[in-house]
Amino acid sequence: MFVFHNPKAGGSSLCSSLWPLYQSSRICIWDEQDPFQYKAAAENYRPLLGHDVYMGHFGYDLYRELGPGYTPVTNFRHPAARLISLYNFFRFSVHRPPEVLASPDLTAVRLAKSASFEDFVLCDEPLVAMYTCDHHFRQLANSPWSMTWTRSEAEVAAFVQAMPWFYVCEFPEASYLWARQVMGWRLGKVPRENVTKMDDGETPVSLLTLSDSLYARIMDRNARDMALYRIAVDKLIEATAFAPPVRQIVAAE
Repeated sequence: MFVFHNPKAGGSSLCSSLWPLYQSSRICIWDEQDPFQYKAAAENYRPLLGHDVYMGHFGYDLYRELGPGYTPVTNFRHPAARLISLYNFFRFSVHRPPEVLASPDLTAVRLAKSASFEDFVLCDEPLVAMYTCDHHFRQLANSPWSMTWTRSEAEVAAFVQAMPWFYVCEFPEASYLWARQVMGWRLGKVPRENVTKMDDGETPVSLLTLSDSLYARIMDRNARDMALYRIAVDKLIEATAFAPPVRQIVAAE
């Protein structure tokens, strides 16, 4: 299995549920020492090969390198809600010594801690924008850590449609119900992992506090992610309906 972990979209909760189903020695997880897999890519991903299960912020580039035999799954969340959660997480929950925060790898974290949400989410610096502009699409089209992609929108949409299962953050129980049907996983509860904790007196950004103009700009920069999210929600609803779609009922009448 290959889990394309989309950040701040319930992926930590998902992986926490899946981890007990596999021996830990079989699982390749995201390496914080090489967070963007640049070192691994330079070695044709040899350091990451040889595992049965992959769970992490990996992209299609690694999935392609592994070859056939891995079942792809991923997790979805409304793009604007995901970016708000990401900003709050970076701003309030990531604590590193100053010398560590100075690393280019943490450029996005530094900006979230010092700038407004608007400045963060509209920043065009690649080390920030790779988190905030169609991140999930690029993850499934090439790599979440590159601003370029190697697959078309139609190819990525077809890839999502062909997945046997995925998790939608806004519908955790329905997602797990679907997993029981098609994956055979009997997951008894939906854990909440990696939840952002606020400091006293801090006010987090929320979706309802955004201006209409800022929301529109966010959605424009994440139109591909939104298209994939709509596909995911539609497929989840159809998979868990346990009844013919309305169009079939109407046609029968």
